[in-house]
Amino acid sequence: MNLKSQKKKLSQRAYKNLLYGLLHPNTPSYLILYVNNICQLRCDMCFYWDSMQVKTIQLSTDEIEKISKSFPNLFQLTLTGGEPTLRKDLPRIPEIFSKNSNLSKCTLVTNGMLYERINNQITEMVERNPEIDFRISISIDGIDELHDKIRGVKGSYKNAIKTAELLFKLREKKHNLWVDMNTTISKYNYKEFKDIHSYILNNFNVDNHVVAFARGITKEKDAKDIPVEYYEEYKKIIQKDWGKSGHVLQKATAAVRDLVMDEVNRELKENTHNFDCSAGKKFIEIYQDGKVATCEILETIVDKNWDTSLGKIQDYDYDINKLLKAQKAKEIIKYIKEKKCHCTFECPKHMDVLYNKKFYPKLLKKLMHYYI
Repeated sequence: MNLKSQKKKLSQRAYKNLLYGLLHPNTPSYLILYVNNICQLRCDMCFYWDSMQVKTIQLSTDEIEKISKSFPNLFQLTLTGGEPTLRKDLPRIPEIFSKNSNLSKCTLVTNGMLYERINNQITEMVERNPEIDFRISISIDGIDELHDKIRGVKGSYKNAIKTAELLFKLREKKHNLWVDMNTTISKYNYKEFKDIHSYILNNFNVDNHVVAFARGITKEKDAKDIPVEYYEEYKKIIQKDWGKSGHVLQKATAAVRDLVMDEVNRELKENTHNFDCSAGKKFIEIYQDGKVATCEILETIVDKNWDTSLGKIQDYDYDINKLLKAQKAKEIIKYIKEKKCHCTFECPKHMDVLYNKKFYPKLLKKLMHYYI
């Protein structure tokens, strides 16, 4: 079977899980799993920097195995940290979710520092899980010295590029691997973004150049100080040219991302509620110590004295469904709905676009644009 046929077969699990998510509106389809809270870098715009100042704690693979059994037909798993590749048993995690959750898509965001280790881990993942569509997103926040300055460690740019080059070679031999570069736009690079984008597309064979805005409570308090008009300008640039991918799902993925970026742009300009957020229903996050949250933003926008976590997964027999039926979870999900919670966080917005009927006319129009 050639690569094209393998990729077509790969998409079948994604469509099945997407349909399952539509038929089960209160079952999470997207899980962000923090596999650790350690990192070699000290990024100025990091929203997780404070959690990396405490003792390292992480769920064991046995605990993750138990968790995975309560996520049937999981559409998307994102592995993050800290720096996820610092976890030695990282390749075991997608395998666990493939076996127990019928996982279709897995994203891993990496700083690219440990290029040989990363290449070995990703090779093991894609080879052991041919049914999972893997997307590896390498963080590039500037070219050469600018990247190093933002990331706080000299040589971090060169290491990230070495990681990319190794993964490009691996992608040539594997049917289930995307290689993206991701830029977090902050106060420290928003003026250079057009040059960064052009340089990436002209010099690297990325599937996509992905962008996100600095969010949450950042290491440097002014990291999010970016004029709103820049997002609309950069949104148009990105939507015009995502990258060079020939993946069978590229056009559908681009259509969804276009709508997500449109919605983030609307949010930045209007700062208003436009629909009920999917966080806590279709989207959920589990931290390295087992704490479960509707999203990583809610705790930054409510009263500091209110614990917005849904609870510890350990206290509910590692079953996400038991946790979501508990009183604490119901109260927070009700709060999100009644207070018309809204923000610019891109990840839950992907679930909004896929599972909120309000977006379907726009999504259909986008799909027709890309396919016709």
